[in-house]
Amino acid sequence: MQFVIKIDRLGTKTEIRGLTTRDYISSSALPVRITMTSEGDEDRSDLATKLSGVFISEARLKGTVY
Repeated sequence: MQFVIKIDRLGTKTEIRGLTTRDYISSSALPVRITMTSEGDEDRSDLATKLSGVFISEARLKGTVY
């Protein structure tokens, strides 16, 4: 299991946030590969779609409260 932990200092206090990546990331969508043209150049026109496919759902991301 992997965790993402973020710690921020807020004046004299500390805020600690954490989540498990498996709650948000679809491991079957990894690794993300950049499409190559027949000339060997990178074609990133579909990259945004590929990256959004890595996350389980947009609703899950919007439901995260920090």
